[in-house]
Amino acid sequence: MLSTKYIYLCEGLQSTDYKMDNYIEHEGTVVSLKGDKLIVRIEQNSACSGCHAKGACTAADRADKEIDAIAYGDEVFHVGERVLLRGSDHIGRQAVLIAFVLPFILMLLLLALFMVLFNNEGIAGLASLLSLVPYYLVLWFKREVLRKKFIFEVHKLSK
Repeated sequence: MLSTKYIYLCEGLQSTDYKMDNYIEHEGTVVSLKGDKLIVRIEQNSACSGCHAKGACTAADRADKEIDAIAYGDEVFHVGERVLLRGSDHIGRQAVLIAFVLPFILMLLLLALFMVLFNNEGIAGLASLLSLVPYYLVLWFKREVLRKKFIFEVHKLSK
């Protein structure tokens, strides 16, 4: 009989898989608390923020984002505290798929269809671009479902 082995991914979580997950991690500041749910503000930098010329970059290269997160375990958090947000990397891949890849494929397929139907590049291009409006409206109306699917965990920063 096979025994189950556990690998501890982080305090309080365990997996029966032998492969550890890769994580997306960001440091942030707690801005709101409600039970085990927190809102954490992170500063999102552009990819060039780590280069030697980052002093020449403008404020447009940075943006503050507020992320909904869940505290696991017995950790107590306070507003203003610096924390670590952690999410599985498959969350990032799913988000990119939903936000960019699927609409791009939809637009290309509809462009081809509209080219056959209208035989006019301008109308086909405009119609395929306008087809993205209902797609993103559906995403906006389903934002609560997506919010529950894309969950980040929050952990105290180790000193």
